[in-house]
Amino acid sequence: MSTRLVSIGRQFGSGGHKVGQLLSSELKIPYYDNELLLLAASRGDLETDELVRYDEHKHNDYLYTINFKGNSLAKKGIPTAETLFHLQSETIKKLAEDGSGVFIGRCSDFVLREGGYKVLSVFVAASMEYRVKRIMAENGVGPSAALLSARKKDKARKAYYEKHTGALWGVPESYDLYFDSSKLELDEIAGQIIRAMDKA
Repeated sequence: MSTRLVSIGRQFGSGGHKVGQLLSSELKIPYYDNELLLLAASRGDLETDELVRYDEHKHNDYLYTINFKGNSLAKKGIPTAETLFHLQSETIKKLAEDGSGVFIGRCSDFVLREGGYKVLSVFVAASMEYRVKRIMAENGVGPSAALLSARKKDKARKAYYEKHTGALWGVPESYDLYFDSSKLELDEIAGQIIRAMDKA
């Protein structure tokens, strides 16, 4: 089988990560989500706990920390969020060099294409009502907290993606495939992605 690379952007609570897991299982290829944070921290010899709050977050132009830690691969003298973006980008390209994979977020579509890799870019969206119900069920929170977390996460992901890619986050024109998981089952979305890959 030839190398298969898939990047999945997602609204919070849409089930995009689950679609990625289904693809990984069906295609028998690695799945990378929070693993990208752990691998990036290891690559730069930095503490994961110090980086987690910058994961998929654009640094605040008026309030941010500067990184002075880590090994020679961890860029120093710049915002910690930018150091993490650099480390994750290099990690994503190294994983793609090693073979197939499903990558969740972290501008992986842009990073892989910039690295010269052929990647299928996907975005999974859903109605807010559907997402709130999923967040409530998965995180054990009430509707107000679920709604707040969805809006906060989406805002952060949008700012992060648009800063680093120059493309619009969450619009069909920015991706090869775009799905609404409040209208399609997650396994059907995964199936359509596989069929698209088989045709490519």
